[in-house]
Amino acid sequence: MKRAIWPLQRRVMLAFSMFALLLAALYGLYALVFMYAVEDSFFAATLEQEAVAQQRSQAQSGQWATPRDDFVRVYTRPEDFPPDLLEGHREEPWRNEFAGQQGRHYHLLEMRAPDGDRAWLAAEVSRKLVVRPMRDQVLLLLAITSGVMLLLALGTGYWLAAKTTRPLSRLVARVEGMSPERLPLGFAREFGDDEAGVLARGLEALAQRVHAFTLREREF
Repeated sequence: MKRAIWPLQRRVMLAFSMFALLLAALYGLYALVFMYAVEDSFFAATLEQEAVAQQRSQAQSGQWATPRDDFVRVYTRPEDFPPDLLEGHREEPWRNEFAGQQGRHYHLLEMRAPDGDRAWLAAEVSRKLVVRPMRDQVLLLLAITSGVMLLLALGTGYWLAAKTTRPLSRLVARVEGMSPERLPLGFAREFGDDEAGVLARGLEALAQRVHAFTLREREF
């Protein structure tokens, strides 16, 4: 049974397409991570600035001030947290970001007063989120971009594979037509100074030796 041959051109196109998909996936992942990181950094910076103002107020008046932003609250006890924030904080007290119920999302920052008392700044940022509302559009854009990159990769791979494998395909056609009674001679000059040309010259030298051997056998 003759073994099926998988053309080299198809392999090159597959390699280009897989590389394009991998690159698009990594780019999409990095883009989403970057967007979330920038958003989280903004909320973290907001809480840090508020913490500085709160500690200044604590040092001057001995009391925590009303936060400047309406989505930020000061809590002196974890028991006063909103229920969904309290539940997450009890399970993972080392975290500073929690997903609440009904779409709520919290950022938490612990503060310490000069006398050692602790307090927490909690920001419920669901109304301030930017990435989450546009996540579906971003994913759609990334999917479209991935499709375009895949088409470009297939086109580039087809062109490059066709250009690269054309001399090899001609050589394969020559080899398939060889037989001891019909050995093509002088075909190596059709190929350039590349791998296909080196292989063609080697095959032509072999064909000449076989041809000479056949002639000697006939004369004998």
